[in-house]
Amino acid sequence: MMQLKIPSEKDIREAYRQGEDAVVEVFHEVLSCIKDLSRHIEKQQQVIDELQRQIAKNSSNSSKPPSSDGFKKQRTNSLRKKGEKTTGGQEGHKGSTLNQVETPDHKVVYETVSCVHCQTSLSDVPVSEYENRQVFDIPAIQRCCCDCCCSFY
Repeated sequence: MMQLKIPSEKDIREAYRQGEDAVVEVFHEVLSCIKDLSRHIEKQQQVIDELQRQIAKNSSNSSKPPSSDGFKKQRTNSLRKKGEKTTGGQEGHKGSTLNQVETPDHKVVYETVSCVHCQTSLSDVPVSEYENRQVFDIPAIQRCCCDCCCSFY
């Protein structure tokens, strides 16, 4: 750390009382401090510039591997031209919806046992509303084989 000898107000008043030569000497001390500070700032700016250059490097503009880029993903721009149609189903297209079935394979009833906020028991409270949901799963794979082949399994 650099140590600067900056004259105090007391030093400046003393030089003033001593005369013109003493004031010029204090001025040269202050000027020397300013030059030292200026050189120090230049060195710090060079260090800052070098660090900023290092931070700006990534796998696309240097020989660094992509794994060193960190978690920040670069946004890639699509090469496709923007289409005229909006996204989603187009006007006039007959859509189809997977409706709930009348008789599901099995039902599961989930009962609320306690209040989600204060944990008070709800066993004596009458049900005020039901909500139906249906889950559509892929059917189980059924294997069929003849008697002679099934003996191997």
